[in-house]
Amino acid sequence: MSSPQKRHYDKCKSLGLCPQCGKVKVTRFVRCQTCRTKYADKLGKRLRFYKLSKVDYEAKLLAQEGKCAICHKYMDDPCIDHNHETGEVRKLLCRKCNSCLGLMEENIVWLENMIEYVRGFKSCS
Repeated sequence: MSSPQKRHYDKCKSLGLCPQCGKVKVTRFVRCQTCRTKYADKLGKRLRFYKLSKVDYEAKLLAQEGKCAICHKYMDDPCIDHNHETGEVRKLLCRKCNSCLGLMEENIVWLENMIEYVRGFKSCS
């Protein structure tokens, strides 16, 4: 079973179209020039902050096939995940997963407790 977002991304990828707008042919990059320009300013600030080159960012995005490293859903505006202690860039995450990880302060015990909590209610429904 695939989501509409995944079907759109797969269709665009197979046709060589930009998954962001679905209109323009894409050759080397994940997004077309118009969509890349639209996000360039915001992305540029993030890349400078994390000391990540655009080439490395695009390589990560391509390696992850445009999907979040945690939930594996396709991302419109990827977040750059990093280790808060070392500053090392890890992978790209969707906004929901990045927010959740940040709110949980990357605390494994809390995350495990959250999983157990949800599992406890899943068996009841």
